[in-house]
Amino acid sequence: PQALFLLNHDFALAQAKELAKRLTREIPTDETARIHRAYQLLFARPARAEEMKICQQILGQAGKRGTDRAWLDLAHVLLCSNEFVFLD
Repeated sequence: PQALFLLNHDFALAQAKELAKRLTREIPTDETARIHRAYQLLFARPARAEEMKICQQILGQAGKRGTDRAWLDLAHVLLCSNEFVFLD
């Protein structure tokens, strides 16, 4: 149920939108630096090489949806990740 809440609830989507806007505002031009900033904010660590590749693939699939929508999607994915949701 928790995973479905995060995927579908307006609150989770609103938080993803705010995160995407913050990342764009703080780092307007450098996609790689923006991804690293997202990982620092959410996970308190830098993104690993494999994670960078996955993030860049997500952003690369933006196509007609546009860059803003791609960043919203990426922010939503990161907020729904196990590392963000569960405390070890």
